[in-house]
Amino acid sequence: MTKEEFEVFSGKVRRDLISIAGRIHLGDGQPTEAEDIVQDALLRLWELSERGYPVNNAKALAIKITKNLCVSRYRKSRSEAISLGTNDKLGELSAADSLETADNQKIKNILYSRLTPARQECMTLRNDFGMSLDEIAETTGRSKESVKVLISTARKQMLEQLKELL
Repeated sequence: MTKEEFEVFSGKVRRDLISIAGRIHLGDGQPTEAEDIVQDALLRLWELSERGYPVNNAKALAIKITKNLCVSRYRKSRSEAISLGTNDKLGELSAADSLETADNQKIKNILYSRLTPARQECMTLRNDFGMSLDEIAETTGRSKESVKVLISTARKQMLEQLKELL
């Protein structure tokens, strides 16, 4: 998708995505929250397009990404609320929580960097974008069985590497 095509597409779909994000997101109900989610979803869609992922139905993918981002933000806000209930400081995550999150991200980056590009792609779409096997197969142009094998093999490889690191 070219930049011009993406601008036209995003202009057409933005209002629908904001409506979806506004209905799904259970945060403070602020309109800027829904707009932020949509902006993030469109950015992720553009990044996928830039990486050369074949996108058969851009609107369906944009809706799926938007929904997943809403769920992700909701879960994050719930997690923070639970964490804040046990934290002595007002509105802050504990230092241990922050370090653990940073460490987990570093480990994930190391493990992903050791995967083949095809495995990285499938794992990213599955874990970061929350796509189903059917959606990954449609997005990547691979069969569903191939996607299953790539994800399974990547998980096994990452588990073995994690055991070696520990």
